Amino acid sequence: QMLQVDIEDSVEVNDVFSTLMGEVVEPRKNFIAAHARSVQNLDV
Repeated sequence: QMLQVDIEDSVEVNDVFSTLMGEVVEPRKNFIAAHARSVQNLDV
């Protein structure tokens, strides 16, 4: 599902995108560990 991003959301979206897709692994691991129990739809 594609969602439209508003200018007000752009900073948060950029932060999350950088966390999940960036070169630094540690923030991604921390994000996944913090949100692992709230996943409702996972495509592996």
